[in-house]
Amino acid sequence: MSWKCTPQVTGLVRGEAKQGQKHRSNVKAIVAEAGKERVSNSDTLDRDRTYLNRYTGFSSGFECADYITKEADDYRQEVTGKGGTKHYRKLRADAVIGYAIIYNPPEEICCNWTDEEYTKFYEDSRTVMEQIQPDIFRKDTVVMSAEHFDEGTITNPEKISRHLHDIGIPKDARGSYCGNKIDAKLLVEINKNYPKMMREKGWDIEDLDCTDWDRCKTDEAYRNERKSKKKSGKSVNNYIADKMREQIQENESMSEIMCSAILDALEVTEEKDRLEALKEQIEADKDILKVEREQLEKDKGKLFKEMLLQEKKEKEFQHREDMLEAQRNALEQERKDIQKKSDKDLLRYKLAYKKECDRKMQNYKSECDEAVQEISDYASSLPPLSEDVEKVLDYASVQESGRNYRTPARKYLQTIQNIRQSTIKTYREIPDIPKDDSQTGYDMYLGG
Repeated sequence: MSWKCTPQVTGLVRGEAKQGQKHRSNVKAIVAEAGKERVSNSDTLDRDRTYLNRYTGFSSGFECADYITKEADDYRQEVTGKGGTKHYRKLRADAVIGYAIIYNPPEEICCNWTDEEYTKFYEDSRTVMEQIQPDIFRKDTVVMSAEHFDEGTITNPEKISRHLHDIGIPKDARGSYCGNKIDAKLLVEINKNYPKMMREKGWDIEDLDCTDWDRCKTDEAYRNERKSKKKSGKSVNNYIADKMREQIQENESMSEIMCSAILDALEVTEEKDRLEALKEQIEADKDILKVEREQLEKDKGKLFKEMLLQEKKEKEFQHREDMLEAQRNALEQERKDIQKKSDKDLLRYKLAYKKECDRKMQNYKSECDEAVQEISDYASSLPPLSEDVEKVLDYASVQESGRNYRTPARKYLQTIQNIRQSTIKTYREIPDIPKDDSQTGYDMYLGG
């Protein structure tokens, strides 16, 4: 969105400007208003925000004004008289000894600018002003800069109208005063060229409606038109008529606004009562929530302590469980070792017992073999039984030990013979015991 803006320039003189001096102001009044003293009757000035102002060079307006005045008082210009004599001349009492520029972008445009954007706007504006009139507006002629943060806008004093004041001494590159160049013609040149040159730097500033002063001197109709536009921008009659229409429209608008405001006030009253009741309810709820929050904090602390205690107990339980598990493992290992040892001892006992049984069995077998052989030999040497003996065996009986009856002799002999044959058969069926056990690794004869 394009916008209109142009620097405000005025020449500064000692004392009050004389009648007929245009674009001139009292140096002390202007500079003191810009300095930290803030000598101003502006209704939009908020002195509580003056501490936010920024200064470069002088910060005191009075000191700056004294410095500018002293520079002008001490200045001497060499001139040549009619007789060819040279002498030095002071500045005239009404000479322009300083200048003041205000860079003030529209508030609706710059309300969201950053510090960097403000700084770029000020620097671009200074560069353009130096290009328009380098004899006066060179940067080295500035002796004081003041960026104000303590003034509001005309429509809303609460909104800050941030702007920059530059105070300087109008000396050209040779050091000569040239403040007389600050005139209506220069201001027209500024109004004409400043927007265009700022657009070249990226600022969307509109052209201003400037007066052609050379044409004003020769064209009476143009001169009268510019005079009427100076008052209203149109002819005087049209200006008065427009003002009357504006006033009527404003009155009608104000009437509508008043009616709307009354209705709004009634609604606001009802809304206020509702909000008050709501506020009381909220306050009551806040008190309840406060109590609940305090209780929750207490419960939270209690739960936290219980949680720590539970964690401690769990760690102790886990420690004890680990100890018991270690003991159980140790006992299990000990049981296994004992079982292993017991199995070995039992096996060793069995093998030893088996060895002893085998020894006795071998001896018994040998004895039996010898007895059988003796009996066989004896039986072979005996003569056959006679018929009388056979009859005796059939009719004779034997009293066996532990029995209350007598057994026929032949049956008794037959039983004894069967027992003997069975014992011999059983003995012969017993396998020989091996010397060692490949599964156990024990040597029954060597003792393991």
